[in-house]
Amino acid sequence: MVFNFPNLTSSFAGQARGFNFPNLTSSFAAQARGFNFPNLTSSFAAQALGFNFPNLTSSFAAQALGFNFPNLTSSFAGKVLGFNFPNLARYVMIGPVSPHHSAQTDRRLHLVLASILLFLGLTLAAMLLYAGGNDLDPNAPGYSFTRNFFSSLGRTVAFGQSNTTSAILFFAAMLAAGLGLLLFFLTYPRFFTGQLSCRIWSLLGSGFGIASAVAFIGVAFTPADLFRPAHIQFVAWAFRLLPLAIVCYTFAILQHQLYPGRYAGIFAVFAVLLVAYVWLISAGPGFDTPQGLVIQAVGQKIIVYASLISISLQAGGARGLISKGFFDGRLSA
Repeated sequence: MVFNFPNLTSSFAGQARGFNFPNLTSSFAAQARGFNFPNLTSSFAAQALGFNFPNLTSSFAAQALGFNFPNLTSSFAGKVLGFNFPNLARYVMIGPVSPHHSAQTDRRLHLVLASILLFLGLTLAAMLLYAGGNDLDPNAPGYSFTRNFFSSLGRTVAFGQSNTTSAILFFAAMLAAGLGLLLFFLTYPRFFTGQLSCRIWSLLGSGFGIASAVAFIGVAFTPADLFRPAHIQFVAWAFRLLPLAIVCYTFAILQHQLYPGRYAGIFAVFAVLLVAYVWLISAGPGFDTPQGLVIQAVGQKIIVYASLISISLQAGGARGLISKGFFDGRLSA
């Protein structure tokens, strides 16, 4: 066969079907359907393959990787579904928000906040009822905020004295905190389904977070005076895994086009504190000296209350977003 092209802008498919396009920016897929597009940035096939065109705003692959483009008017989903969006603030997964779905998530986050309050109340009561004693002074009266650990509250026998009431309260407190954290990380990914990159970061974060929550629950079931080695391992792994979860969610929020950036800042500060605490319990001063005991005990209080504040702010902020119509990676009309 001998082809005679006046110029390269006529494609094979175009000649085969007798079409004459003004330039090569008309794609094979477009010709097959008889469409005439002014340029390749609107090509379904080109977007699906993620080619690099003068206007990257039409690349499906680029959007999936979390790049920030000026508009969504040429997106894969936008063209296929026929949407015309003025900006990236509305995602590929735009659609009506289920009232039942959002209400269920709101209730879960409410339970997370309730578990935090329960932990605070139960541990305060356990401190007031603690039998007394610490690692350096078994005869010390009551609970010392600077010389006792939270784990002291869970001891069935506190350095020679029965500590049953405090131990029961601590068990309930840790169980509530662990289950609350578990529920949070099971629920939070629902806010990051609109972009592939956000979805990946959120699922990774929840994987680490759920493992951390299970470790915290393990702390409740292993009193320090009865199962000390297991208790220490549960504490260590709970705090090793939690910063990984928080870092992942920090990236998820930063790449999210709608989620307020201040929540990434909250998680970033929390992650720094967690990493510092992991270093403290791994390489910091031992609690076999008065000074080391104070540093370790106070450091634990700081990270525990920082954890409660951080998760409270995130859960409360997520509930606020639901009330404004944002949910499941989408923005309701």
